[in-house]
Amino acid sequence: MPKTASSPKSSRDTGELSWVFGFRGASDAASARVAPLLVWQFAVGLIAGLITGWLVWRVAWPVFEQALENLPPGVVRIANGRLDWPDSVARRLSENGFLALAADPVGDAAINHAADFRCTLGPDHLTASGLLGAFRIRYPTGVRLEFDRIEALAWWGAWRGVCLLGVVLGTLITLFALWWVLAAAYVIPIWLLAQQWGRVLTLGGAAKMAGASLLTGAVVMCGGLLLYGVRLIAVPGLTITTGLHFIVGWGALLGGLVQLPSRVAPQVRSNGSLPPPPTPDVAAFARTPDRPSSKNPFEKNRPPN
Repeated sequence: MPKTASSPKSSRDTGELSWVFGFRGASDAASARVAPLLVWQFAVGLIAGLITGWLVWRVAWPVFEQALENLPPGVVRIANGRLDWPDSVARRLSENGFLALAADPVGDAAINHAADFRCTLGPDHLTASGLLGAFRIRYPTGVRLEFDRIEALAWWGAWRGVCLLGVVLGTLITLFALWWVLAAAYVIPIWLLAQQWGRVLTLGGAAKMAGASLLTGAVVMCGGLLLYGVRLIAVPGLTITTGLHFIVGWGALLGGLVQLPSRVAPQVRSNGSLPPPPTPDVAAFARTPDRPSSKNPFEKNRPPN
C-alpha cells in the first residue's frame, strides 16, 4: 500500500528560525509557524528600507540641497493650485546623473536633462519623468505653501535627518503591508493549483507560501537597487531587475508547490468500498520462509516467540 513520505521537522518542532527563501523555503513555510515568516519579513523590509534610504541620501539629497541654494530671490508660493514663482524664467535648479530638478513657471519651456529621473515645477502641476514616461501631479487647491531660499535651507537643515528616517520606516511599513495584501490575493489561486496538482496545502499554508516567495523576489530587487546606486547598472538594468524580481518570486512559489507532499488516494475495492483496516493474522506466522512446516496440530496457530 503506498505511503506518503514524512516531511522533515519544521521550525515549530525544533524551535529554530526556518529558512523561507527559494523553492524549499517556500515549501517549508506552508507547514511552519507564521512567526519565522514575520521575522524574515521584518528583516528583509528593514534591509530594503536601509538600501532605499541610502539610495535617496546618495542620489536625491545633494540635488535637493543644491536646488534650494539655487532658488531665485523672493518668495516661492503654491496656493489655490497655482505656482507663484519670483520670475518667469525657466531654469534648471540642480542635476546629477540620477536626478534633475527644474522650474518652469510659464509651462512652455523645453529644458534638456541628462539625468535618469526628472522633476519640473510647472504652473499648476509637478511633472515627473523617466525611462518609462512622464506623469503629472496637480497641486492641491486646499494647500498653501510659501517659502524663500533662507527659510527653505533652514527647514532642510533641521528636518533632513527626520525625512531620511521617514524614508526608511515608510519603506519598511509599505513593504510589510504590500506583502500581506499580495499574499491574500494569491491564496485562492495557489490553493486551487495545489488541489489540481494533488498537493497537501491549506489556505493558511498558501498565504505563508506566498509571503515567503515574495521575500525571495524582494532580495533580488534589493540587489538591483544596490547595483544601481553604485552605477554598476543603469536605468535599463534596473528596469530588467524590477521585472526579474517578479519572475523569481513566482518561480519560488511554483517550485515550492512542486515540493509539497503529495496527496495519495487510498486503494478502493472493485465494488467502490474501502478495504478494512489491516488486522494481525496470527496464522500468517505459522509458516514463514525461514520456518519449516510442523505436523503438530497444537503448534499450527501459535505465533513464533
